[in-house]
Amino acid sequence: MRTNINSLFIAMYFLFTSIAAIAGGSSIAKIENPYVQQLEHEFEYEGLFLDTSQTQNLEQLHRFEYGQALSDRWLVEFGVSAEELENDSLELNSYEIEAKYQITEQGEFNNDWGVIFELEKANGEDEWELGATLIALHEWQNWLGTANLKLEYEFGSDTEIELEPSLATQLRYRYKPSLEPALELFADEDGVSLGAALVGQVRLKNAKKIYWETGVFSGLSSDQADIGLRVNFEYEFY
Repeated sequence: MRTNINSLFIAMYFLFTSIAAIAGGSSIAKIENPYVQQLEHEFEYEGLFLDTSQTQNLEQLHRFEYGQALSDRWLVEFGVSAEELENDSLELNSYEIEAKYQITEQGEFNNDWGVIFELEKANGEDEWELGATLIALHEWQNWLGTANLKLEYEFGSDTEIELEPSLATQLRYRYKPSLEPALELFADEDGVSLGAALVGQVRLKNAKKIYWETGVFSGLSSDQADIGLRVNFEYEFY
């Protein structure tokens, strides 16, 4: 059973790598794990800073989210995304709702599985995105590999109807909880971006935690950002 599941994971990885390299979506974002903690509450900030040779200004994107576990399997999140303008003000781009479902118990099989369903609405426009992300996580010795395989459907009178797959993967070395180096790959219709990241957590009193991530990446094609920075902070409490 474990051999079959592992073979399926590898086959799906290469399949979606091939698909995502030629079909749409923006895949540069936090790479999600499949786990849900019962009674969990969280506040999250994610920032994406892109520098390309095609624009003179640094593109700055921000996302703010609040999440709450409904059970030991379901987590619901509400979020807004904004873009920083030249006058340093923020313009609301979109708002969204997400639901994560943990499919398997941690360690139950050779790989841990989860799925995220999301609905996003552009601010002030009839532009919608309906997405589903399959999460696969595999552990071996001090290494942890995660793949997020996303399929997104765009619709509405202000956008073209499109079906867009994308891929995000992370290979992480568990050096210690407060500092774990990682390699990340993002693939979508614009090509492939590759980068390095650092991940860690800080434990606070009363079972509270702060998770942080920071990574730099470079586009491997002319359509991608020449260089970018991704940061993420998550405050988790019960």
